[in-house]
Amino acid sequence: MLCGVKFCGGCNPRYERGRALETVKGHLGDGLRFEYAQEGRCCDLLLYIAGCVNRCTALGAYPSRRGVVTLWDEAQLPEVCARIEALLRE
Repeated sequence: MLCGVKFCGGCNPRYERGRALETVKGHLGDGLRFEYAQEGRCCDLLLYIAGCVNRCTALGAYPSRRGVVTLWDEAQLPEVCARIEALLRE
């Protein structure tokens, strides 16, 4: 399964977004292939990593078959990993 990764623009990050991605990869890496999302290229799942609660990046150009999982706070990592695991089981 391909997980497209889209980072926000980084204008107001409240945590280390790259480290958060590495945490997700470490937890779920066996079941997913991670690639940076590309406009117009469909992926199975889109992981949007926002730096703050504004989550202001438009995602319409990044299609995905199983939807978008959004992370905007480091404290959400367990919840985000669980959500992705659930999508992998579907």
